[in-house]
Amino acid sequence: PDQVQFGKMAAERVAQVVGRSGQVAIVGVDRGIPETLTRADSFLRAIADYPEIKVVAESRGAVQTMEAEQSTRELVSAFPDLKAIFAVSADATQGVMLALQDVDPHHTILLIGSDRDLFLAMNLHEGKLDSLVTADGYRMGYLAVQAALVGIRDRSLPAPEKLPVRLLTRENLQRGDY
Repeated sequence: PDQVQFGKMAAERVAQVVGRSGQVAIVGVDRGIPETLTRADSFLRAIADYPEIKVVAESRGAVQTMEAEQSTRELVSAFPDLKAIFAVSADATQGVMLALQDVDPHHTILLIGSDRDLFLAMNLHEGKLDSLVTADGYRMGYLAVQAALVGIRDRSLPAPEKLPVRLLTRENLQRGDY
C-alpha cells in the first residue's frame, strides 16, 4: 500500500471531522516498523496545511495493543481538550479504542485508525471509531499469490506496485462501498 497516502488521508479526515482546529495526537509509531514512521511523517506534513490543528503528542514505542492503550490513557489525561487521535497501525487502533471506551465513553475524541481486520471493521460499524484508512487486502493477497506463482516458476518477479488506500467510514461500510 502507498504508506504516504495513509498519513495524508488521515490528516484530511482529521481536518474534516474536527472543524480544522484543535488538538490531535498520533499513537503507535514504532521505529522498528518503517510503515508506522512513514504514516506518521506523512500525517505531520499533511496536517501542517491546517495551522489551527496542533499535534500535541506523538506516542512512540513498540506497536502493541496494550502499550497503545496505556499511551492513550496518558494522552487523554495530559490533554483534556484532545479532539482526535490518529493510530498508525491495526494494533495501535485497537489499543486506542480500548482506552477510549473507558476514558471517553461519549466518543468526544475521534479515532482515525489504520488498516483493516474483522475486529476493526465490526467496531467501525458499531461507531466505536470514526474511520479507518486501509488498502484493499484482497488485491494485496491476489498480487502476493501471483508473485509466488511467478517465483516458483523461476521467473523474474514484476516490480512492486503501490496500492491505493481508501477511507472507510461507518456510512460507506454500511453501503458496501468498500
